[in-house]
Amino acid sequence: FTSTSCANKTSNHYRPIVAHNAVTMAGGMVADSGEGETLLAKPPLTWRMIMLAINAAIGGFLFGFDTSVISGALLLIKRDFTLTTFEQELVVSLTVAGAFFGSLGGGVMSTSFGRKPSIMAGSVVFIAGAAVLAFAPDWIVLAAGRFVVGVGVGIASATVPTYITECSPAHLRGTLTVINTVCVSSGQMIANIVDAAFSTLPHGWRYMFAVSAVPAIIQLFGFLFLPESPRYLTACGDYKRARKVLQSLRGPNHDVEPELKLMKAASSTKPGGLGQLFSKPHYRSILLLACMMQVINQLTGINCIMYYSSSILKQAGITSDTMTMWISAGIDVVFVIFTVVGLILVDRAGRRPLMLWSCVAVFLSCLVIAQSFLLANSHSPAALSPNTTVVDPCQARTSCFDCLSVDSCGFCGTKSPTRSGTCLAFNSSSNTSLNLCNASWFVSNNDASIVLSNYCPNPYAWLAILGLCLYLASFAFGLTSMPWIINSEIFPTHLRAAGNSLATATNWLCNLGVSLSFLTLTENITEAGTFWLYGGISIVATIYTYYALPETKGKSLEEIEDIFLRRVADRRQASKRDRSRYEVIQ
Repeated sequence: FTSTSCANKTSNHYRPIVAHNAVTMAGGMVADSGEGETLLAKPPLTWRMIMLAINAAIGGFLFGFDTSVISGALLLIKRDFTLTTFEQELVVSLTVAGAFFGSLGGGVMSTSFGRKPSIMAGSVVFIAGAAVLAFAPDWIVLAAGRFVVGVGVGIASATVPTYITECSPAHLRGTLTVINTVCVSSGQMIANIVDAAFSTLPHGWRYMFAVSAVPAIIQLFGFLFLPESPRYLTACGDYKRARKVLQSLRGPNHDVEPELKLMKAASSTKPGGLGQLFSKPHYRSILLLACMMQVINQLTGINCIMYYSSSILKQAGITSDTMTMWISAGIDVVFVIFTVVGLILVDRAGRRPLMLWSCVAVFLSCLVIAQSFLLANSHSPAALSPNTTVVDPCQARTSCFDCLSVDSCGFCGTKSPTRSGTCLAFNSSSNTSLNLCNASWFVSNNDASIVLSNYCPNPYAWLAILGLCLYLASFAFGLTSMPWIINSEIFPTHLRAAGNSLATATNWLCNLGVSLSFLTLTENITEAGTFWLYGGISIVATIYTYYALPETKGKSLEEIEDIFLRRVADRRQASKRDRSRYEVIQ
């Protein structure tokens, strides 16, 4: 494939357009909205633009699949490799660590070589990671494969939204960009279906990971026939190719000159690096907002749900591994449906209202999940001392729920949520625990005793399922899409790749913290306390969003920068007034 590097190209320099009341463009077209909106003629939605968005969004599908497939696979992997809590967290979080470095590298590649080659490179990395995971002989190689896949996820997350945004017409930008998010949520849903389908096979987790190579191969070949971003070409000074790409995306009968001229005006400098993001006050303001959107996206707890949903359902009382995976897949259907709701509303209701309502709804759903764990704990069968002389530290646990909070313990009892049992050291590879269980004092000839290694009988399991559905619905229509759309809109053209790279890296850094800490948090402040924490963060996120986030619906990418220019100017003016008042008082 060919790439367009800006390293050896120069751009003509234009004075940036600052649209307060009116902008005169090619052909005498005038924008005058009173709010700085450029009234470009709206082009039709062409089949080529649709195919571009869908093919690019396969990167989003891979993003969702590879981050979510571990939810069900982990239940099988930890048995095959006898993983500790820390090793489980490491297998999960190394994908996130890889995504952090991939997002930074993706930003550099996107700036230097173009959006298209960067996405294709991500596809190659996905294929390589799937091969390593499918044939991993031990958990260390498996963890390395998860890191490789994470690099691909990071490249996709940093470049795909930017690519779609830069190719889309302004009036359809939000809708087309949300296609990527719909594909992310679809990938997460399909991952849980694949988990359930292969869960009964020996070493079924290998097939779960291998499946991800298929869409990566499709995307790699599909991109051979897609163009480079017209805004990237314009920033590199390649106006002839930019005009040709724009014409193919907007249709043969649409006049692309006004849009191209606006792109030229915005591309007053060559694509910049991370250092330029800190060179001007309004750039710093944009960068802070972009990074905070990604912090909110992660610290409200979405990926602890995605990575550990099967484990959460087991803790809440679902008995079967396979049943847990199918329920997770069903819950993810809710996620996809409400992501589509966001797709429908984004260019109608706007970005800001969807973000605010989503944060509030996530707070309420976190309370429901926390309550489900409180009820599961309070109605958990009691753990009593067994009739045995074997010294066992697990016997100090007072309930089934308390017992199973420790990986090395198993609850010996019946499937009845009202019957007491005993907490014993559990070893899945031997019959020792089962023999001790059958020797326990409460087991009669009519009891069907069993060592329950990772679930407790619980009449309130339905509440956990309801809470997870409410959480994913609440997150899907706003928080799952809006940060990515907002970030792909607010940076100036020459800083968009660098800015999105740093914001995406912030996302993955926070993601890493969430995935590394979730199991540890549940062990130290309980499951209920963990979701109270996420709920509290959601309230703080609501307050920040209310005061910091402007509405970008319907505005051209070039005009959005002017919002931040005016904000900085307003702050400076307010600061001068404050100093004047202080001097008068003195």
